[in-house]
Amino acid sequence: GGGLMSAADAVGSGFMSAGQAVGSGFMSAADAVGGGLMSAADAVGSGFMSAADAVGGGLMSAADAVGGGFMSAADAVGSGFMDATAAVEQGFMDVGTAIEDFGADAGALLDQGFSEASNFIVNDVGGAFEDAGNAIADVFSGGK
Repeated sequence: GGGLMSAADAVGSGFMSAGQAVGSGFMSAADAVGGGLMSAADAVGSGFMSAADAVGGGLMSAADAVGGGFMSAADAVGSGFMDATAAVEQGFMDVGTAIEDFGADAGALLDQGFSEASNFIVNDVGGAFEDAGNAIADVFSGGK
């Protein structure tokens, strides 16, 4: 009886050891699969992060380029307004100079005109009165 029990214990113990070994094998296999899945998930996640970083970097670069373009355009427009303002100012200055020149020319012409008119009055009209006075004096003096 004792021998059968010992044999049964040995067989039971063997089945238990085999069961433990099989269980341990399944656990190791499950760990390996789980670890592989985690590594794969990490790799995929890292890939998505890298892709997201690349897209984000690209969007930032694009935004910088667009921003730079707007700044360049704003500078160009501002420079254009400055040029236009300078041209308008120059135009007003040119018109002012022309008016001044015209005024000076007109003043010179008026001076010349008045000078000639006064010379005419003094010389020609005065001379005519002088001639008339001489003629009258000749009449009264009897032509002497």
